[in-house]
Amino acid sequence: MLKSIREYFHSGNWKNNMLWIKLAWRNIWRNWRRSVLTILAIFFAALLSVVSRSAQLGTYAVNIKHTIEMFTGYFQIQNQGYLDNPKLTNSFRLTPQLKELLDSNKNIKSYSERISGSGLISYKQNTIGVFLLGISTEQEARTTKIKGRIKSGTFLDINKSNGIIVGRDLIKNLKAKLGDTIVVLAPGADGTMGNMKFVILGTYSLGSSDFDANSAMINLKTADTLLSMYGKMHIIAVKLKDPNDISSTVDYINSNTSDKKIVAIPWEKVLPELKQSIELDNVSGLIMYFLLMVVVAFGILNTVLMSINERYKEFGIMLALGVKNTRLLQIVFLEVLFLILLGIITGNAVALSINYYLYNNPIYVSGDFAELYEMFGFLPAYYFSLEPGLYINISLSIVVISLLSFIYPAYKIIKLEPLKGIRYT
Repeated sequence: MLKSIREYFHSGNWKNNMLWIKLAWRNIWRNWRRSVLTILAIFFAALLSVVSRSAQLGTYAVNIKHTIEMFTGYFQIQNQGYLDNPKLTNSFRLTPQLKELLDSNKNIKSYSERISGSGLISYKQNTIGVFLLGISTEQEARTTKIKGRIKSGTFLDINKSNGIIVGRDLIKNLKAKLGDTIVVLAPGADGTMGNMKFVILGTYSLGSSDFDANSAMINLKTADTLLSMYGKMHIIAVKLKDPNDISSTVDYINSNTSDKKIVAIPWEKVLPELKQSIELDNVSGLIMYFLLMVVVAFGILNTVLMSINERYKEFGIMLALGVKNTRLLQIVFLEVLFLILLGIITGNAVALSINYYLYNNPIYVSGDFAELYEMFGFLPAYYFSLEPGLYINISLSIVVISLLSFIYPAYKIIKLEPLKGIRYT
């Protein structure tokens, strides 16, 4: 390798190559207005692509983390088939082997057991059907952000077995207030009908109007008694230290559980609506990105074709003097490469500074738009990403699409003959 490098420099070829590079650099400034416009087209394409994709991907990442940490968990452990058929009897026990499996995994930060069911909640003359969730107060506080979503009153108290917290809209529909006593009637797993009185301790809002209007939470042990679960549960919500290891942790749990009826399910399957809404929104970003790439491609194609047409006689004379078509092709290719690199480097540099500022200062939405965002469970803000892969992928895309647009001009250069070039008018 070193010998080849020494021979290359001793032969003097490097001086000739530097001469062609200098020639290509000077050529792009022969018509500096056209070159500047082309560089600006690439610059704005890179800038807009990076900033817009950064806003999309950053907002997706923050909202996904917010949603799964607020209630769902990074993944859940359920009985096989419970997700499609959430019956009371489709339950399992937290066996010592499963507990050891969860406690021994270094990536699992915490987990919370849950019992879920349905029933009727009554206050005076008002009765509403509700989704009833039994949670372990201490574990839930470590695993999700439900405790932080309390809007009035207090969170569940492990020492108050008759305490209940209800959705913010549910308490309005019941026409009740904090401290009122309500009655919950719910069918148990053994076929019996359970009923208990509860005192409203607080209200919460998880960002979904349907959930806030039709759900209530009680202590896990109380739910076990009310729903006749006898120590069984329906869900274990899991929080991870590193969100990037969801797949590997899920595979680890599924591979090592002794009871194959118990499965670990990632959040994408628990919340398919969230994933689908993000994928749908992502399509709009990709369409804009594609249109910007088309603009870049036509900008490069136009610049190169005009440059070639202006220099047909010059190319013809160079060919007559013994310069090969491939050498002309290399010169024009270098010109295109310089334009691309200048546009990409400046575009990425400005985009990085903008993204860095907005990464530390997210754009918050207010008014009706904020309420609309919260209604669908999203944070009312735009967040930005600084992932290096974002810049690399967009830069490579611009390079590839620009070089593809160079194919036709390259074909014209290769087919050019000295006499035709000299006679070209």
